[in-house]
Amino acid sequence: MKFTVIFILLYLSIINVSGFEAKLEIIPETVHYGDKVNLICHYDLCHYGKKLYDISFYKDNVHFMFYRPDGKIRLRIFATSGIDDEDIDLRKFSSQDSKIITLKRAFYSFSGNYSCVVTNEDFYKAESKSVTLTVVSEDTVIEPVLSSSAAFRVNDTLTVIMSNVVQSFFFLYLIVF
Repeated sequence: MKFTVIFILLYLSIINVSGFEAKLEIIPETVHYGDKVNLICHYDLCHYGKKLYDISFYKDNVHFMFYRPDGKIRLRIFATSGIDDEDIDLRKFSSQDSKIITLKRAFYSFSGNYSCVVTNEDFYKAESKSVTLTVVSEDTVIEPVLSSSAAFRVNDTLTVIMSNVVQSFFFLYLIVF
C-alpha cells in the first residue's frame, strides 16, 4: 500500500497534471547581428479557468526575466545571462495568452537555447521546449524557413517565389507527370 501511494505521488510530480502547456517561439530563430528578435511564450490558462501566477524566461538554463502580474515585484530582469533591461522592449508584453519579449538589438552573446516556464495560480508549472536563437554576422545569408508554428488551412493563399531555374523544372515536372 505504501509503495502504491509513493509511486502515485512520484508519478503526479513528474507529469503535468494541470493540463496546460507552454510553448516558446523565437521569430526569427536565425538573425543578423543588430537585428531585433521576438521571444513569444504561448500558454492557455483561460481554457482551464486558471490565472497566471508568474512567468520566467531562461537563456541556456539561466534565469533572465521574471514577471508576476499581482506581486509586489511585478517584473525583474537578471543581467546574469548577458541580457539586461536595456536590451529588452516590453511594449508587446500585455497579451492574455502569450507574453512577447522583444530583444531590441541581437548581440552574438544572445545566441543560445531559450525556454519559458509558466506557473498558474495553483502553482502548477509548464515548461516550454528549448528553442535555439542563432545570431550571425551581417554578411551571412539567412535561408528563409517557415516557422514551426506555420499553419495553413483549406482555401488559404500561398505565394511561392521561385528562381527561373526552379520554375522551369517545376513546370517541366507538371507537364511530364
